[in-house]
Amino acid sequence: MRALPEVTGKVAAIGYCFGGRLAYLAAAEGSIDLGVAYYGGGIQNALDKADQVKVPMQFHYGELDAHIPADAVDAVRQRFAGRKDSELYMYSAGRSRLQLRRSRVAQCEGIGARARAHADLPRRTSVMEDPAKRQVRFARRRFSRNAR
Repeated sequence: MRALPEVTGKVAAIGYCFGGRLAYLAAAEGSIDLGVAYYGGGIQNALDKADQVKVPMQFHYGELDAHIPADAVDAVRQRFAGRKDSELYMYSAGRSRLQLRRSRVAQCEGIGARARAHADLPRRTSVMEDPAKRQVRFARRRFSRNAR
């Protein structure tokens, strides 16, 4: 993408499911300046590349996702723990990989805002907190002129 004449700034990759893993792998290759992985299945099988990720990464997972087991998410969490350039969010209402897009319906079903954060744990949060807004804030913080 950087070779395209219309690309004059930084490049980010945002992926869902398999695309989440591709965003992670692009970050490991150094092809992008920022990566966001929504329900990135298979990332846990490529954690040997984590040290090659030199750009900010944000991960989003669903606590009840049957396709990505808790131990897979935990492996990602542990591998990126303590890194200031990464964030991992665990959504309490996330039952499927694409639940985030339908999450606003769940707000009306009384899920409520249950958020908890700890330095080395995934941030468990309700669907009341919009993941897309998080991703935009994450990119703005990292892409600002004063960010290093």
